[in-house]
Amino acid sequence: MSPTKLHKEDTQIAVMANDISYIKKSIDELSLKVEHNYVTKDEFEPIKKLVYGMVAVVLSSVVATLMTILVKK
Repeated sequence: MSPTKLHKEDTQIAVMANDISYIKKSIDELSLKVEHNYVTKDEFEPIKKLVYGMVAVVLSSVVATLMTILVKK
């Protein structure tokens, strides 16, 4: 191989290594954000049950009101 070709390959390898280090840094930053800023499924489950329960109560009252109106007529 010629010296220029070896130099070009060495440069490409160095650029790839640099890119990989930036990718690793970005992944580390993302994992920190996920750990500290997002809610897990287990933490969200009580909120989900509460909201579903409230929606069920509202819909039940709407249906009961409509049934009452229809029965009175």
